[in-house]
Amino acid sequence: MVMSPQQLVLWHKLEAFRIGRPNTALPAALPFEAGLARENAWPRNYANRVMCEYRKFLFLAMTAGHPVTPSEEVDQAWHLHMVYTRSYWHDLCEQTLGKPLHHDPTAGGATEDAKFNDWYRKTLESYEKHFDQAPPRDIWPLPEDRFAPSPRKWIDTRNTWTLPKRHVSIAASLAMLAALAVLIAGCTKHPAVAPAFLLVIGIFVLLALIILLAAIFGTNRKSTKSDGSDTGSGFFWMGDGSDHSSHKSHHTGHHDTSSHHDSSSSHHDSSGCGSSSDGSSGCSSGCSGGD
Repeated sequence: MVMSPQQLVLWHKLEAFRIGRPNTALPAALPFEAGLARENAWPRNYANRVMCEYRKFLFLAMTAGHPVTPSEEVDQAWHLHMVYTRSYWHDLCEQTLGKPLHHDPTAGGATEDAKFNDWYRKTLESYEKHFDQAPPRDIWPLPEDRFAPSPRKWIDTRNTWTLPKRHVSIAASLAMLAALAVLIAGCTKHPAVAPAFLLVIGIFVLLALIILLAAIFGTNRKSTKSDGSDTGSGFFWMGDGSDHSSHKSHHTGHHDTSSHHDSSSSHHDSSGCGSSSDGSSGCSSGCSGGD
């Protein structure tokens, strides 16, 4: 794989780039990757991998030669990074990229959906071309999955229990079996049989309670301790039961070609970003992980 000297310098800068506390020797109490994991209810190692892909996306935004669109997961890293305003605008845009990378809105609608879908496909193609490997599908899904309907809402897990649908379905099935056992026990003409049915009922009810409690505490523990520490803010996006919950994504853009697609104007929670640059394509295949 061949890179120009300028591209090589940029990639090395991005590999070394960290979002931290440059003005102090003390480590951050909550590293950026840990905060990213907490905000999205991701395992910490998954958040580290997303940060690696975020660096690759930044490289493509500067060198691909066409507008690029991130995956929803990469967009979460980008969106959270912009909250760290000094790190984003000074350390990244000014000192590393050499130009601003904006995050601006567009009108939305079917035309915008088609545009971002096309840009995302081109981004995946450029990823394979420049990095000489296919992007990981658990971070960069296929376009049909990337823009599939996925309605989401904010959930405050400090005051709300969240239950995966599959656990509720299992518990409901057990409850129905218990109700059927009660019906049979009530209709039987043999008194000696009734205690056996009552035992079966008790077992089904106990199993249903165990499944529900495991789902409640397991889901909420994951949402607040996904990075290995009890630092959860108590909020995350509740989606369609996928493995990785996430914030509502934003469609973003680069400099004066920037665009932002508001999912409220369409029927699904999709996202994308437009970014174009004068640089030619090409990059290295490596990427360092998060701290």
